[in-house]
Amino acid sequence: MNLTHELENFLEFLLQTSLQHKAVKEAFKRELQYFDKMATNSGGNTEICFHSLIFKDPILGKTVKLKTKRTTIEERIKILWVHNNNQYCWLLVDCYEKFKAFIKTTYRIDKGVEKVHDKVTLQKMLSYFSEKYPHFKRSESKNAIGIHLRIAVILIEKIRHAIVHKRGFVDSDKFPNIVINEAAINNDRISHEEFILQFIFDNHVKLLELPISNHNGLFVYHDVFTHLMGYLISYAMLISDVLNKSNVDNRITTACN
Repeated sequence: MNLTHELENFLEFLLQTSLQHKAVKEAFKRELQYFDKMATNSGGNTEICFHSLIFKDPILGKTVKLKTKRTTIEERIKILWVHNNNQYCWLLVDCYEKFKAFIKTTYRIDKGVEKVHDKVTLQKMLSYFSEKYPHFKRSESKNAIGIHLRIAVILIEKIRHAIVHKRGFVDSDKFPNIVINEAAINNDRISHEEFILQFIFDNHVKLLELPISNHNGLFVYHDVFTHLMGYLISYAMLISDVLNKSNVDNRITTACN
């Protein structure tokens, strides 16, 4: 097992996840257009259907209706937005889990050990690389994309925890401090807090696309999910570069040609 092989596996997984993200986004747009068209043709009547909660009664052996809800177009659109965000959240969970597995394998390879104990945290593994390779530590904070990648990775770790254990809920007053303290970064605190809070809305993780500008009536969107996935890729590439310097030399040569 070698680092190049592990990196390729990680990148292939994220490529597949990116395709899933695209499929989710396109399905959401189709559904939204469907409800928008329905609202336009409703003639003011926004009620569209009844929805029932049913189950198979284990005693009677027949289907029983427990609750019924009358839904409107507006409610269905709201549910659609929530569902879209939930799908993005769980795709990010998958990306993080694969990233952590890559870091764990790289940590094991570089230390020359057969197994990494489950109690070894992500932060401890990242600190190992920072302490061993000064150039890597500088690149975490000073890089061509202008993102403090240690903050970004720990942020995604905490977002993943909120999604898995709290249905995406976070305390927006406390969350930035949790991320910054875990990352053990003490400088530029205000800018780090602003960076972290852009992914939180109404005390919940929000990964939906955000409009950032309007050119002649056409909105340009900030693709939140793709940026977060990109931070994981950037960190993985930095580690690969520092352990295999030829990787970065080759990329620099390609960029200059």
